[in-house]
Amino acid sequence: SLSNYCLDLRFYKPRVEQVKGAMMSIAYKEGIRIPPPAMQKIIEGANSDIRQILNHICMWSAGNKNMTFSDATKESNQGRKDMKVGIFDIPRLFFFRRRGDKALYLP
Repeated sequence: SLSNYCLDLRFYKPRVEQVKGAMMSIAYKEGIRIPPPAMQKIIEGANSDIRQILNHICMWSAGNKNMTFSDATKESNQGRKDMKVGIFDIPRLFFFRRRGDKALYLP
């Protein structure tokens, strides 16, 4: 079996605190002032997607380098991710469907 020769690596979504620390550091280095609660709202709105968070901060800071909590709340609601499905969940959703409590294989 191929599993005998492969290393099983598990990837988990980073916690909000981990992402917030990294994003606050980047914002500070770029001269962008965002209060920690506002950064947390942005992270939650992007579902911890680091690429999306960086993109939003870059866009929002183009006009104003100071972001308030109310600005972050408004902007994170507008830029909210529609889906909560990760890349590792898609194959399971694609190949299996639920009927009652049983998962059925879709050919």
